[in-house]
Amino acid sequence: KAEMELENKKISIERKKEFKSKLKSKLKKTALAAAITGLLLSSPFMLIKYDRWQKMRGMKKYLEEKYGQDFVVENLKSKWNTAYMTVILSADAHLKSNKEVDFTVIKEPKLYRDTYLRTLWSWQGRKKLEEEVCEIYGKGNYHVRVVDADIRWRSKKVNNLSYDDIIREYNDIAEVSIWMASFTDKFDEKAEAEKAFELYQKIFVKNKVKFQDLGIEIVENNKREEYFKFVNSERIHDIKELYEEKTIKERIKVLYWYDSDKEGPKDVKDIIKNRYYFKNGGLYR
Repeated sequence: KAEMELENKKISIERKKEFKSKLKSKLKKTALAAAITGLLLSSPFMLIKYDRWQKMRGMKKYLEEKYGQDFVVENLKSKWNTAYMTVILSADAHLKSNKEVDFTVIKEPKLYRDTYLRTLWSWQGRKKLEEEVCEIYGKGNYHVRVVDADIRWRSKKVNNLSYDDIIREYNDIAEVSIWMASFTDKFDEKAEAEKAFELYQKIFVKNKVKFQDLGIEIVENNKREEYFKFVNSERIHDIKELYEEKTIKERIKVLYWYDSDKEGPKDVKDIIKNRYYFKNGGLYR
């Protein structure tokens, strides 16, 4: 009986210690929360900063729950949407493990949206396509300007798929767009068309990609510096300027992906016949 009473006393002392420890920890947290709240309320700037942090935290949570990856979200921006009479929030985001996969996450009043998968697939596609382009054009003789990969009619099934997966499993609804430059000393229409046709066969025909877009700008070697200055600037969408300045000599356009009901080129002659050329400030077929 004495041993039991002694044991019960020990248990009682341990429980009191545990209770005091938890109470002390809780009081510290409460005091810290009260201090933070007081600081936020006393400083409008801090309150705004805290609100922005909370919104980015919500975006981060959305991305990580959707894709099961770690993300970094920063640079929150807001824009008034006149059509819906509301504020739309957007932020820059990237994979924590890979800063090159950087994209946009958007918060609307009732939903989140993002461009992660399209960015990821385009990044993965560029890595793969660079190797295939190099085999045909040779190292140093080309520059891949744009690779854009996506699929139509997405579902949750594709959230964890790679570029190789969508090309293999969803080629009937996959969209792949490639814009590049071919550097040369002198424009040879037949030689460039042959390379373009080989690339077209290798990327689109072999993989049976339905929605396709392949554009190749022909740039003479003495215009390389001008070309890269333009490409690295913010005027990248104003490609006609390159024609007006004679930086781009010619363009070979194989097929627009929104012309997917039309047949692609059957041979080199088809590419020469349908290629675009520059004349009087415009592009013509």
